[in-house]
Amino acid sequence: KHFHSSRDPSAPAAPARLRLANATSHGDGSVTVTLAWDGPQEPDVPVHHYKVFWSWAARGTGVPARKRRRMSVDGSQNSVVLEGLQPDSDYSVELQAVAYWGQTRLKSAKVALHFTPSPAASN
Repeated sequence: KHFHSSRDPSAPAAPARLRLANATSHGDGSVTVTLAWDGPQEPDVPVHHYKVFWSWAARGTGVPARKRRRMSVDGSQNSVVLEGLQPDSDYSVELQAVAYWGQTRLKSAKVALHFTPSPAASN
């Protein structure tokens, strides 16, 4: 039998435990970081993709010049690699789960993580 519901599904829960899983410094001074998270448990509809937003500001420059980037990660993944980060900058990352119900986009709340890559980080 087919399952019928009298209500539309709810948006996925926000990803949990957003964390810095790994950081590697490179000879040119840049840093690559891996961010990981736990996906929503038993969502009404599967996560289609995650939106990752990150911004940064250089330290010690007076007024910070804040820049912003974004990317999408497949819903089956629970990590993302950010490359070319600078060790003298403060980073802020936001993560959001997105699912689709027909043509309707269902978005979770955003979760955030703030970090400064360490130039001494290595694999």
